[in-house]
Amino acid sequence: MIKLGTVKDMHRVSHLDTLLQDRIRACLATLDDCYGAERDIDHSLGGFVAVVENEADKELLKQYYLDVDNDTAEYEDMHNGFTERLYLLNDDFSVVVFEIACKK
Repeated sequence: MIKLGTVKDMHRVSHLDTLLQDRIRACLATLDDCYGAERDIDHSLGGFVAVVENEADKELLKQYYLDVDNDTAEYEDMHNGFTERLYLLNDDFSVVVFEIACKK
C-alpha cells in the first residue's frame, strides 16, 4: 500500500498512470487546503490517500478499521484501470482508496 498525506508525497506515485496521479493530486490538494500541508497525517484531522495494488494492501487498511471489501463507501468512481472510493472514518478523517485493477 502506498499511503500519501500531502501533495508533497506525489513523488511516491510518479510511476503510476497520469489520470490516476491527477485524481490522487486533487484529493491531496483538498486535504492540504482544508487541514494544512504540514499536518501529521496519522494524528491530525483530515485523512490520507491509499493506493491499493493487491490483497495484502487491503489487509493493511484494517489497522484503520477499514475493510474495503465490506464497508460502504461514500462515493465510488470507476475509471479505466482503477477504482476511487471515499470512506469517512469520523467527522474529520477520511480515506480515499485508489484500488488498481490487478491482472490475474
